[in-house]
Amino acid sequence: MKFKDYKEEIEIPEGVEVTVSEGNLIYVKGEKGEIKRALRDPKIKISVENNKVIIFVKVLTKNEKTMVGTFKSHIKNMLKGVKEPYVYKLKICSGHFPMNVSYSNNELSVKNFIGEKIPRKLKIQQGVIFHLHSPTRYHKHSPRYGEFAYLV
Repeated sequence: MKFKDYKEEIEIPEGVEVTVSEGNLIYVKGEKGEIKRALRDPKIKISVENNKVIIFVKVLTKNEKTMVGTFKSHIKNMLKGVKEPYVYKLKICSGHFPMNVSYSNNELSVKNFIGEKIPRKLKIQQGVIFHLHSPTRYHKHSPRYGEFAYLV
């Protein structure tokens, strides 16, 4: 079933500024930083009116409905991301081989990982705030959390 002139609205929280340029390039600026993202679909128009982000589709089909939902989720995540920091928590667990994890001089060292003789060393990337709470747990705050977690 197709709907005509379908519109989704997202409230912009206080302290956040949203700008939409040509080609649905969205800039979101808040107290914790700024994010820009291109959300491109030729049939979907995004605008900012009366402190709301409006996603508009002339004719809503199944494909456009999924894209509108995706765009809405991305925009909500962008609005949340500039208001509160992202905390990524990792727990270090060893199965059969007991691991030793240490942190010094901006470097994480993992000894006896899966029984390896040579310790694995990871440099903490710039912009990552790293905390080692106990020998088995740590977490960090950063927009680059995924890259670091991948390296671990």
